[in-house]
Amino acid sequence: MFNKNSKEQMNGSSVVGESVLIEGNFDCLEDVIVYGKINGLIKTSEDVYIKQGSVINADIKANNLFVEGLINGNIDCLEYVEVSSTARINGDVSTKVINIEKGAIFNGKCIIKEDKKIEEVKEKKEESDGEVVVEEVKQDKKKKLIKANN
Repeated sequence: MFNKNSKEQMNGSSVVGESVLIEGNFDCLEDVIVYGKINGLIKTSEDVYIKQGSVINADIKANNLFVEGLINGNIDCLEYVEVSSTARINGDVSTKVINIEKGAIFNGKCIIKEDKKIEEVKEKKEESDGEVVVEEVKQDKKKKLIKANN
């Protein structure tokens, strides 16, 4: 399901092996690949890969998340969450884009974040007092212009 092969993922990544159990916070500045168990918090500015058979009892904060295993905790991703058919998530997810494959189990609520640029334009629109405002919306890496009138 994931686009990167195993060797590409391991270059510049923190890897938690199958026999490893981490108790506490796991905070790093690179990709995190988990085959084992983590109890606590996972935080990175990069991507997290939760492999099939892994068990996570932790909240996750990352850029992107790719899930094949079990997560008991809340997820906050800046961009993207991909949930494979073997994944189980018990917790809330907050992200811009989520993809859940058939067969996956997701128990929680999902909050789709708006792009900061969109939020800034909405604030300007409210302040414009009836003037025509042009909003810029990013969707699938393409820009569209939408004219809004109060």
